[in-house]
Amino acid sequence: MRISLVIAAAGTVATLTVGVPVSVGAVTRTASTRTAVASQAVSVSGQTTVAAFKSGAIGAIITAYKGPSLTSGVQGTVTNHKNVFGRAVFTVIGEDGDFYKVNLPVRPNGSVGYISKSDVTTFANPYRITISLSAKRLTAYKGSQVIFTTTAAVGKKSSPTPTGSFYTVDLVSPRKKTGAYGPYAIGLSGFSNVYQRFGTGDGRIAIHGTNETKRLGTAVSSGCVRLSNAAITTLATTLPLGTPVTISA
Repeated sequence: MRISLVIAAAGTVATLTVGVPVSVGAVTRTASTRTAVASQAVSVSGQTTVAAFKSGAIGAIITAYKGPSLTSGVQGTVTNHKNVFGRAVFTVIGEDGDFYKVNLPVRPNGSVGYISKSDVTTFANPYRITISLSAKRLTAYKGSQVIFTTTAAVGKKSSPTPTGSFYTVDLVSPRKKTGAYGPYAIGLSGFSNVYQRFGTGDGRIAIHGTNETKRLGTAVSSGCVRLSNAAITTLATTLPLGTPVTISA
């Protein structure tokens, strides 16, 4: 299933009370079947550099440009939304003068752009996630060490989970913790290759909980990755947003 604004529009988003550091923040598309090829985020000693909004104000906007110049043309914009916890984030690919080159959470999958250094702060993130669609397994790492692995449900044949390099961009907590999305849903920077829209959402894929644990280990979703509620709680309360996610066939 897709989440994105489906949850928000239904009025089911609650304020999070988990201990996710505010400094690592949160957020803030297609009918082809191509794999997203996002640029490799900058890594120092196994850590990804993440850029987060300096302003946590609701509605704050960062403009991404096509090049390292305000006159190079707009590539896209990212907004701090009221329905998510923390601040919008980007994974950093490189830097050029007063700009960071970053991966963007916009369509098409694999989009990159340049953002002003003055708009963001940066931090080092040692975590990453891999998801194997064939094995139906999610694994989380801190550096080279596996810290968590679990069985997942993935997209069915008619609405497959897209493969490629993404990162976590937003975190929401539905008021109904035992519902279809479980206690948490972690939005990714990637979007469905099938759905331009899903419900009232924009087709963004996510990792979330489930109330159908018997279907874990199968290809059953509309493209999102489902975990047990215990597993999604572990991810949501351990890994910061801006965590790289590699999804492979």
